[in-house]
Formats: sequence, structure tokens, C-alpha cells
Amino acid sequence: ESHILRNEFASVLVAADNSANGCRLLIRDLHTGAEVYLDPLELEALTRIPHGQFASWLDPDLVTPA
Repeated sequence: ESHILRNEFASVLVAADNSANGCRLLIRDLHTGAEVYLDPLELEALTRIPHGQFASWLDPDLVTPA
């Protein structure tokens, strides 16, 4: 089962993926088609990153065109 999350800045599909060794989270950018698979350890690591560090990732000037 997949879900689409969108707002005025982004549109992504998220889904659980069980095709590898264990479950992973698939995140696909619906504008560019770029995707990433994150395993539970990688997802847990995201919870330890201070929210302020995400701000630099969200700068539209840093996005590389597809």
C-alpha cells in the first residue's frame, strides 16, 4: 500500500517495500522520479538529527535539476 503526501512545495509517494532482505521505506519524488529506500536503521537515525539541520536541505537553490 502506498500513500501520496503533497503540499505546495513537494509531492512524494511513500510505501513499505518488502522486496529486499527486510522491510524498507520507499520515498519517490513525484516531480522528478528520484527515489530512495530507507531501512529501519536509517529511519531511526533521522530521529536523532536536530530538526534545524533539515533546513539547509530544504533550500530550493541547492536542488539539482533532474
